[in-house]
Amino acid sequence: LTGGHSGTEIHKGRANAMLLLFRTIMEASRETGVRLISISAGTKDNAIPREAAATVVVEDFSKFLHSVQISEKNIQREYRAVDPGLQMTAKEESAIPESGADEDPLTMEDTRRVIALANSLPSGVQRMSDEVDGLTETSLNWGITSLTDGEFSMCASVRSSVASALAALVQKINWIASAYGAETVENGAYPPWEWVEHSKLRTR
Repeated sequence: LTGGHSGTEIHKGRANAMLLLFRTIMEASRETGVRLISISAGTKDNAIPREAAATVVVEDFSKFLHSVQISEKNIQREYRAVDPGLQMTAKEESAIPESGADEDPLTMEDTRRVIALANSLPSGVQRMSDEVDGLTETSLNWGITSLTDGEFSMCASVRSSVASALAALVQKINWIASAYGAETVENGAYPPWEWVEHSKLRTR
């Protein structure tokens, strides 16, 4: 995908590869059983992920592939203006046993929980500024996602120029995560720079 910086380009509507991956798997799971083994997406929390990959166990690969192809066509149409190079691929590997593999698949229940969590969390622009034309007031970007050895994690960069809006968005993420049995950790915070209508700095 095109990707970009989550601070300066989040408002351009570019696709997040991780979110599209989860959407595609969610849609495929309606056609055949799907269980997650591993996921890899993004390298920096402040960069919109351009690539994402997953290894899954499926009950019927032909149905899975057909669903992915339909998802690809739909998503290409949706993002043709901002991500004209968008592509999805699915290939069949040798069968992976229920146990004894390098990494065992998640249970069906845990797979659904991970997919539901990823598809429920807010992402992208949450509000544009009412006072500064073209300014993204509040946004977040899910930049790094992984599933390794049964441990799933997502990392986001959350931004706002309004302190109360930032706190509300973080709290929303915390509540959604807890509803799916996930834990949240906050770090690297810095204070917002709120708009001041009558600023001595700006009037000089």
